[in-house]
Amino acid sequence: MSSIGLHGFRHENAPYDVRRWATEDEMAVFSSGDPTGDLILAEGAGIDFAGSQDFANRRNRNVMFLASSGAGKTYGGVEPNLINHQPGSYVVTDTKGELYRATAEGFERDGYEVTRLDTIDLGRSACFNPFAFVRSEDDIPVVVKMVLDAISTHREKTSDTFWPKSVEMCAGSLLGVLYNLEVINGCLSRCARALGIVEPRYMTMRNLRRLLALVRVPSDGGPIDLSPLDHMVEQLSVGEMDDPFCPGRKLVFEPMGDSFGVRQYHAFKSGAERTVKSIIISLQADLARVCTPEIERVLDHDEMHLDEIDERRRVIYLVMNDNDAANNFLGNLAFKQLIHEAMKKADANPGGKLKRPVQLIADEFCNLGRLDSFERAISVMRSRDMGVIMCVQSLGQLDHVYGPQVRDIIMENCDAIVIMGTGSSLGTARFTSELCGTTSIASQRAGEEGTVVSVEAPVITPTEVSRLPREQCIVKISGAKPFLTRKYDVARHPNASRFLKLGA
Repeated sequence: MSSIGLHGFRHENAPYDVRRWATEDEMAVFSSGDPTGDLILAEGAGIDFAGSQDFANRRNRNVMFLASSGAGKTYGGVEPNLINHQPGSYVVTDTKGELYRATAEGFERDGYEVTRLDTIDLGRSACFNPFAFVRSEDDIPVVVKMVLDAISTHREKTSDTFWPKSVEMCAGSLLGVLYNLEVINGCLSRCARALGIVEPRYMTMRNLRRLLALVRVPSDGGPIDLSPLDHMVEQLSVGEMDDPFCPGRKLVFEPMGDSFGVRQYHAFKSGAERTVKSIIISLQADLARVCTPEIERVLDHDEMHLDEIDERRRVIYLVMNDNDAANNFLGNLAFKQLIHEAMKKADANPGGKLKRPVQLIADEFCNLGRLDSFERAISVMRSRDMGVIMCVQSLGQLDHVYGPQVRDIIMENCDAIVIMGTGSSLGTARFTSELCGTTSIASQRAGEEGTVVSVEAPVITPTEVSRLPREQCIVKISGAKPFLTRKYDVARHPNASRFLKLGA
């Protein structure tokens, strides 16, 4: 039996059956036996990070901490796992930069490469160009959708798919033109990559906005005057043009009339005048979020190298604001692109895995906003040697971002759920009670001496969940009984004195 009791909770006729809670010995089968080799869940509860147990006791590295505000999810859940310094890489969403201040120096001393995308203090942030991951025409529509999903404030609110897809076509045509310029200049050739020349010269957010400003739409029935961008697209089709971003430089190349950018541009411009103008205005409104000087500077080139997450031991901090979400789209976009790039890279490897394990840690997961198709990604992470720890304040918070159906899929793919506190959330308390299941209680009925009956009752009721002492939590690992224990105290972690600045 666990060394901790459920203080003060008792049925009127009989005590709870002690077999309802998992024992420490029963929990030990999931652990490596050393907290520094585990994903730490709570005191006496962990999942072997390397997954070296037999199949029956092996679990994925997807964990959800359900913890109301102030319940200790950072202190008892996030920080212990960060300072374990597993032999792989970490990607951490960091509210207010607290985790960076507490753990970055320890990672650097231990030989990790530390990168910070700071959406609060952009002047201290590494640069991040989302277009750096366009390596072929097939990548253009994927990256365009990711970018627009992140920066647009209205795409999720409409059920009409015509306008979002039309804006994607417009943006895709412009990025396609920039991609063609990269190809013409040899920036995407194998030789350039072999020499380490992989930084896009043309594909930047600033240049995308410049091309958009060149789009002209003739009035219905009016004279057709070619805009500078029309001339550029025409020259791409011919195979000879002036470099639009390097005056006086002549470019000669194989005609690109059948390229993605040229075809998309003609398709976009073929619409009715009012429709095309509306599409342009919609894209201009979306790109308005990225036109401030500081954000343009951050997006102008790439220092994040998300596609190299498994090449060496790395830690990427995505510092986000929990009060003002104006720039949080940068964290959303980086998180999505990293998952996409890591999955693609793993699939290209002979064994279908990354070279090093990658652990995503999303403190205040919902502050990231909606991650498109995350429910599909989390279901296949394990086979690529990836995992994600998510900290959520309540089921209602997760519902608000993803909706009940997607929420269920996300949670069903977590082999461990840790309830650290439900606050006033009745829905989370009811969920916890149902998650813990029922138990048989032997009860003697009043007035019937010697008569014992077996009664099915919840392991813990919603009311009891809401009254859990602050230092306690419930750990539910798939296929095991619930475990009642204490929250992990990061100050007692074996690595705390070496890798953690307490109170930073």
